[in-house]
Amino acid sequence: QQPQQQPKQLPPPQQQQQQQQLLPPRPQQQQRQPQLQSPLGIGSHLPQGQAQKGKGKDGKGGAGGAAAAGVCFACGRRREEHEGGRFCGAPSGGASRGPPTCFRCGRAREEHPDGRYCGAGGSGEGGAGAGEEGAGNALSRFNREIVQCPNAVSILELYSERRGQFDFVNAVTALHRVAKSGEGRGLRSDALLRNLVEDVREAVGDEGLRKKPRHIANASWALARLALLDMTFLSFVCAEVLLAVAAFEPHSISSTAWAMATAAIEHGPLLAVLASMSISRIGEFDTRGLSNVVWAFATLRVTDRPLLAALAAQATLDVALFDEQALSTTLWSFAKLGYHDVALVDGFAKQALGRISSLHPQGLSNVVWSLAKLQVRHAELFRAAASQCLARLPELQVQHTTNTVWAFVKVQYVDEGFMKAIANHSMSFIDRCAPQNLGNLIWSFAKIALQEGPLMAAISVAAVAKMSACGHQEIGNIAWACATLALRDEPLFAAVAAESIATAGQFNVQGVANTMWAFAKLSITNDGFVEAMSAQALPKISTWDPQALSNIVWSDATLSIVNEPLLTAVSVQATRTISQFATQNLSNTIWAYATLKVVDFSGASPADDMYDGGVPEQAPLTQEEVAGFPVEEVVEALSTQGFRCTEIERSGTAHAAASDDAHALAADHFGTGPLVEGSGVLVVADGRYLACTRRIGERGRGDGLSEGIDLRMRDVVAGSEEPLDVSGFAGLMEKHRCFRVARA
Repeated sequence: QQPQQQPKQLPPPQQQQQQQQLLPPRPQQQQRQPQLQSPLGIGSHLPQGQAQKGKGKDGKGGAGGAAAAGVCFACGRRREEHEGGRFCGAPSGGASRGPPTCFRCGRAREEHPDGRYCGAGGSGEGGAGAGEEGAGNALSRFNREIVQCPNAVSILELYSERRGQFDFVNAVTALHRVAKSGEGRGLRSDALLRNLVEDVREAVGDEGLRKKPRHIANASWALARLALLDMTFLSFVCAEVLLAVAAFEPHSISSTAWAMATAAIEHGPLLAVLASMSISRIGEFDTRGLSNVVWAFATLRVTDRPLLAALAAQATLDVALFDEQALSTTLWSFAKLGYHDVALVDGFAKQALGRISSLHPQGLSNVVWSLAKLQVRHAELFRAAASQCLARLPELQVQHTTNTVWAFVKVQYVDEGFMKAIANHSMSFIDRCAPQNLGNLIWSFAKIALQEGPLMAAISVAAVAKMSACGHQEIGNIAWACATLALRDEPLFAAVAAESIATAGQFNVQGVANTMWAFAKLSITNDGFVEAMSAQALPKISTWDPQALSNIVWSDATLSIVNEPLLTAVSVQATRTISQFATQNLSNTIWAYATLKVVDFSGASPADDMYDGGVPEQAPLTQEEVAGFPVEEVVEALSTQGFRCTEIERSGTAHAAASDDAHALAADHFGTGPLVEGSGVLVVADGRYLACTRRIGERGRGDGLSEGIDLRMRDVVAGSEEPLDVSGFAGLMEKHRCFRVARA
């Protein structure tokens, strides 16, 4: 039987670049007492909550009312009018950081009365004149200047000049804009960006600095976009969330979840809190928020069923409001987690069908992949998707194509014209295919037995070139597909053998069985490969399923390989799981052992020692279970164990009550030859199996049924044993079916 393997590594809805964390994780900070000065050392002269409040009386901001971007908040002059091109109070020397100073007078905090900068009000009261409003407006103007910066570099330059004056909100705004600009990843090694990231990390970890949830969420989002998010930062975020659960609105929840998934960091406690908050406020999420939350949990492969139920119910209600990207991403996410909500799938499939021409190729492939993963064969949708793919074939990239063809094959919606068009289109990008794409593509065509010669040859060449980058999943898929299509490509299988030997420790059960099966199917022998795969299989044989067991012994038998330890271990595991064997698996296994002429009469196996605690005892059969077996099946089972069973005719036994006749009858049934271990008479009496045996008494000679021979009767099921005289034995012969049993 051919192995049934499906691609397990599933593509995300939006292809992400490989993320790289350039900043090492910070050590866990110890608890610190609240400080008057924030970790940023900037803007902390204003009490939290006042920094963004005030505006000047003219509505354009304090400090002289200068509101135009690029104008100094202290003197109103433009940047170019300042010495060195730096605003008043800006530190010199690029990104160097000196002690924080007042933006008005340039003095340090300790030089001011009560430790408050110029314009900072105390205890909620106004400062000198409109000081509070002027200072708050200055900080607000920083944000406006940040937003108006044309690119990431200018934002970082502004940050460098105002670093001593930025507060936490300004720093988060700058970081968020840098991440959003699209230029941020290219600047990750820039000293200014690293300093900005460090400031934000310190501020979030400072328990004495109050922070709004949306700013924390924005910081997490930005760090994730820049591939600089780490577990330490998320621990700080989790602590902040727990302190202000009620203040975290849906947008902050979804942004934080998205950030974790994008950074591929699973912070269990934080995910649990986010799930709980999402459920309690599910009706407040917009469609993008719903999509981001379920995408995050799917990407992290975390199945929270109460959360998924709430998300599915709300998404079903709002299905008409989803845009095309959120529609396909949400459906993909539920499918990735294997969560099949009938109402949701039906509603989303109908929406996708109605908007099929508006779906991006990525969204189109996500929709059909999701339905296939959930085993939903929506014929009308697949037909429309096929038509769209053909019309937009040049737009289909590698990932779109391989996912789409896999989905069509999975639901057995096969249109030969469509598949051939996909095969021809695939020729244009085979050399750019990743190993996973190559494996999935050839697997799909093999499943429908579509052998496109040029495509298969191209896949073979590409696979040989990229074999060192293939994992066991791809190696197994490629080998299995070639064998299924009868493609005996020796250079390819030589590369498969070499890579399999080098990475044998990474192969799972299915990989070993399928790759072995492929070599056997094509009659390709490679001793090193077989030894490596067998060595990998033996210690894990107790985890193998019937399909894998039958494949590996079938492969050994086909290649005429007698590996006794492996065959013995397989027999033990097969006996344990015999009730799970399909007919084909059972047939292949029996054929393999018969071909190799391997029979184990001992009932035990050296492989028993491999399993902790030995082979577990099976529950004994009940009398009712035994009665359900046909006599012929029992006889056949005995014959496979090396016993010859011959039914005894019952004619002429009615007069056997007499002593002489009973002795004669017993002697006839047991025979008069020497005693042989395991020989006797099996009596089938009303569903009971009675094993009648003879043994040598103290005076016995062992050459027949003489005065020194004792008869014993054992109930095979109950396990009880008792003496049996010849008259009782003759009575059993008269009433029931009997079989003479002897070693073959």
